[in-house]
Amino acid sequence: MPRLAAGGTLKTHMTMASAQSNGVSNRSLNTVVFVDIVGSTELAAALGDEGWAELLERYHAVVRVVLENTGGEEMDTAGDGVFAVFADSAAALAFGCSIGGIVEPFGVQVRVGAHTGTCWVSGEKCSGLTVSIGARIVDRAAPDEVLVSAAVRERLAGDARFDFQERGDVELKGVPGRWALYSVLANAWTGGDRPWARRFSTQVQS
Repeated sequence: MPRLAAGGTLKTHMTMASAQSNGVSNRSLNTVVFVDIVGSTELAAALGDEGWAELLERYHAVVRVVLENTGGEEMDTAGDGVFAVFADSAAALAFGCSIGGIVEPFGVQVRVGAHTGTCWVSGEKCSGLTVSIGARIVDRAAPDEVLVSAAVRERLAGDARFDFQERGDVELKGVPGRWALYSVLANAWTGGDRPWARRFSTQVQS
């Protein structure tokens, strides 16, 4: 299963050089999505090690089902974080806008951040400034919010399934310049009208 380049983590991976494996690397335009559980440290303390581990196991299992059904590729699930890559920006936001409501029965809230740009993909590694920007955007997201860059918004201009609310221009730690961010208001991807979501809703709540 693909992973971040060696030494990287979901929130500190700042590698800007190309990943290399057997001397071959590929550049491709993708939308990266990061998901964090809100208040994970406090929740882990309340549940204890065993309870927290059980929650994460169930949470990650559900995340993988949603990824499979929205066309995403899991890249990393370090701790409570999730890093996934999508070839299609609309599919990325379908995942991002769905996941919060689907895992809500676990008693958790999530925040989601997304950015579109060129990624370096080599073997089982994904790296580049796009990855770093996506990781910094999720840090800015509020609980239950899907926060995206202008690049994501521009690719979905005119798509009636999504509305975007301006969140202002901000600095992202370690990333040059200021970045316009937008909160996503989903019109078509929330609610219980997805057959694949209904298919495992019972096991989520069990």
